[in-house]
Amino acid sequence: DLRKEIIELSSNEILNLVLEELDLRRIISAWGNTAQRLENVDVIRKFSIQYEENCNRLHTAASLGGFLLWLSNMQERSEDTQSSGEGPDAVNVLTYHRSKGLEYPIVILGNLENNLRDQVFGISIQPISTLKNEDTVHKDSFGEGGVNQHSEVNLDDILGNRWLRFWVNPYADLFKNTELEERINDSAAKKEATQAGLSEEARVLYVGVTRARDYLIFPTSQTPTRWLNRTWHAGKDDFPTIEPGNETPFVWQERYLTKDFEEFSYGKDFGYAESRTENIEFIEERKGKKSFLTYVIDIEKEIATSDGRYLKPDAESATIPNNGYAPPLFLKEDAQPQRVAKALDSYLTAAPTNDRLEVAKNIITRYDLSEMIDYQTFVKNGDGFYDYINKTYAVKVLLHRYPIKAHFDGRLLDSDIDILIETTHNSWVLIVNNDLSGDIKKIRTEASRLTTKLSWLKKAFLKNYPTVEPTQIDTCLHFFMLGMLVKMDV
Repeated sequence: DLRKEIIELSSNEILNLVLEELDLRRIISAWGNTAQRLENVDVIRKFSIQYEENCNRLHTAASLGGFLLWLSNMQERSEDTQSSGEGPDAVNVLTYHRSKGLEYPIVILGNLENNLRDQVFGISIQPISTLKNEDTVHKDSFGEGGVNQHSEVNLDDILGNRWLRFWVNPYADLFKNTELEERINDSAAKKEATQAGLSEEARVLYVGVTRARDYLIFPTSQTPTRWLNRTWHAGKDDFPTIEPGNETPFVWQERYLTKDFEEFSYGKDFGYAESRTENIEFIEERKGKKSFLTYVIDIEKEIATSDGRYLKPDAESATIPNNGYAPPLFLKEDAQPQRVAKALDSYLTAAPTNDRLEVAKNIITRYDLSEMIDYQTFVKNGDGFYDYINKTYAVKVLLHRYPIKAHFDGRLLDSDIDILIETTHNSWVLIVNNDLSGDIKKIRTEASRLTTKLSWLKKAFLKNYPTVEPTQIDTCLHFFMLGMLVKMDV
């Protein structure tokens, strides 16, 4: 049934669709070890994202079949790992390097009995300063003048001022007690390798020790903790660091840290401990797909009914005057009505000033309308509008773009009232601007469409000002391109 829906979906989208449609998370949660199983689901989702990112880098198409092959290759390389398990009962086994940057309540440091890694065999990068001490390297092999040296890093010659040394161990595991071992141990190369190994050990052990938040455990056995000893005693691995007692050699805030010492004995075989299972409390069963209302109310399309539904309104009556406060704007044939409407709307917002002519000139210039309309038309239109509302309403305060917010049934109305007037008669006028132009016969249709918006704005205003009565509010539509103010009964 899903095949027709996945034609244009990516592998990641298909995977998520299957997880949701089959409710797989709820199914696998009933199998126990729920936290781990749910985290494993997230891991395979992560794999699908990695596959698509890889395809993007290689400029190849990502497909469902390709994703399955990707998973198959990961399985062959043993890279299809499970989630690391970050639950309260999880035990994370990591290398010291992998633990960097992490923190755990309890940390157990392993491999403290390891020997120092100070082998000189194999490949190593050596600085030029050691070249003169190596009898096995001939300067002639680097060309005339010796090795190419750079005082600065050269990305075109990464190994400049350095060289690769490869020493082969001809005896393999039989290296002990040979003349070569004696010569190696007495060489400067061995001393450098030993010092480098000690420094690296100290850095790595520091990473492990600082991962602990509450408890740090140093497990010991009959084998000495050579690694810890070397780090604490400048390379001496036969001098014990941890011994039974009440104190450690570690100092913190001018006092020695105490420790607890406990001895355990373990057999060769360990029993299997069942993991604890906890009941998972799910929310109620899904009801299936259904439509939901948006959080923000669309005040131009929705109207609230008594039973809580939101519907488109029916046609509403509008009181359309016989004449407007100014004649409709006459536009030239090549004029762009939308640009003219934006410019006139801007002018009406700024018009109640003493320098109206200058404001009109600036706005027409800014909108590049000099060839389309005369700026005196703007002034005539604006004067007509403000003269009309001052005569019709005893204006006390006039505000433009008045922000209004209110909640209805948990949903948000967030809008502006284009013009809000407070009169001296303790009443209010809410005006919504409209850029209708051309045929004046379209006013009734446009007025019917905007009835919903006026209704919502009036409801929001009454909710914000509960002392105002509905009869104290007039609602109007302002068709400023036609020079007409239409009173609406909402």
